[in-house]
Amino acid sequence: MDITIRRATIDDVASVCALSQWLFEYERQFTDEFNINWSHAEEGKKFFIKRLKSRKSFILLAQDGNILVGYILITLEKLSWRAFNPIAEVVNLSVAPVYRGKGIGTTLFQQAKVLAKKRGAQRMSVSALTGNTRTLQFYQRQGFGDFNVTMLMKLD
Repeated sequence: MDITIRRATIDDVASVCALSQWLFEYERQFTDEFNINWSHAEEGKKFFIKRLKSRKSFILLAQDGNILVGYILITLEKLSWRAFNPIAEVVNLSVAPVYRGKGIGTTLFQQAKVLAKKRGAQRMSVSALTGNTRTLQFYQRQGFGDFNVTMLMKLD
């Protein structure tokens, strides 16, 4: 296994969509709130293309030889009510199932953190499903701590 990290390009959109699909399928065990078909739908493709074209976001890819095995999507946003700007948000982090637990997510995250800092970010945020303890523990190991709670309710 020879993992390299590189910036994604428009040519990588189909692969990013496939990696996103693995994330959605994994998170399906915790919630049915996500549209399982979104990653391969036109909306999913447009979402990633918009992020790749924006100066306020970037996607890093993990590659094993010629095979794309993971990605991280970061957006940078200035929020006028926040004292420390911009804030880098981890929108998605996904690693192909057979590559999980091998340090690829950590490598992607660490390189994204360096790039976010170079772009001026002073803070980083991430959201994760409360039932997804493996992911929550991963982010805690990276240095994240509790800051905000987002709650959801169904309107019947």
